[in-house]
Amino acid sequence: MANTKAKPKPPIVEDTPPRRRKAKASSSVVAPDLTPMIDVTFQLLIYFLVTSAFIPDEGQIPGSLPSKSVSQSESPLKPIELQVGPAVDGEMKRIARYTIKSSQKTTTDANDLFKLLASSHQKGDDVPLIIQVQDMVRWEFVVEAFNQGTRAHYKKIGFKN
Repeated sequence: MANTKAKPKPPIVEDTPPRRRKAKASSSVVAPDLTPMIDVTFQLLIYFLVTSAFIPDEGQIPGSLPSKSVSQSESPLKPIELQVGPAVDGEMKRIARYTIKSSQKTTTDANDLFKLLASSHQKGDDVPLIIQVQDMVRWEFVVEAFNQGTRAHYKKIGFKN
């Protein structure tokens, strides 16, 4: 017959104090390593800072007007006044009328305006050009008058209502 007496188990002897057992049990929580994620975040930040272009938005370019008008400036020369108006009075058409007040010369073509402005002064003169804008004039015609003035080598160009 088999011996049915159970053998006594040897006593469990722990060599670690109870405080350390609790510390080991709480550190068994698995947490992801965040170092690679932080590295990638900083690399993306540096990439976007290096590759981005900081330019001002269209229409947000700062500008300032002189404190005194062109006609009151130190230039002793009489300014040339260019009147920009609609080709037909009271209507906003696709054609503008450009008139130089001193000579009463009128044109509706931009190239003719350039010729009139170029013949109105010598290239070395600092004669101011004052662009007077009438009501019901499209902005493109005012810009065209300004462009033809700079093309004709006017260095002082002002605007007047």
